[in-house]
Amino acid sequence: LETLFENLPTPVVRCRAREEKATITGTNPAFSETFDLEPDDATGKDLNDLLVPPEQKEKAAEIDRRALTNGSAETEVRRVTGSGLKDFQLQVAGHQPDEGPAEIYAIYTDITDQKRRERRLRQAETLFQNAQDGLFLIDVERMGNEDGYSFTIQRVNPAYEEETGLREADLRG
Repeated sequence: LETLFENLPTPVVRCRAREEKATITGTNPAFSETFDLEPDDATGKDLNDLLVPPEQKEKAAEIDRRALTNGSAETEVRRVTGSGLKDFQLQVAGHQPDEGPAEIYAIYTDITDQKRRERRLRQAETLFQNAQDGLFLIDVERMGNEDGYSFTIQRVNPAYEEETGLREADLRG
């Protein structure tokens, strides 16, 4: 398990959970690189104090509690890194032994680029739907071995429907 912990290309941190604190007891190299924290600078510190933006502290504590109660928790979070805020898919596994402190392992998968693309797509969709001019999206397909192309209207915006009377639903039938 230690070999797996050290060699995963994904950031992983091991913590001791006690009294609403998640005290770091170990980090893997990917964690150090992603969060720009050397192991000696992180060990002994509260994970949530180091990485969690102030407005998300209570949510972070709830994730820890859920992991200890249910054995695991998974959610999307935003965390502070050496290069600014980033979005992560967070997987947390908690273990409460009969004796001794509870342990938490957290795995961070960087989804910053994916979230950025999703925001851009939502913005583009909003622009498309709210445009004052009629717009349509087409699908272009090459026709076999011929030099021609076929064009199929895939979507229209409300302004296009109003201008032409062609409804997006009519495209499907």
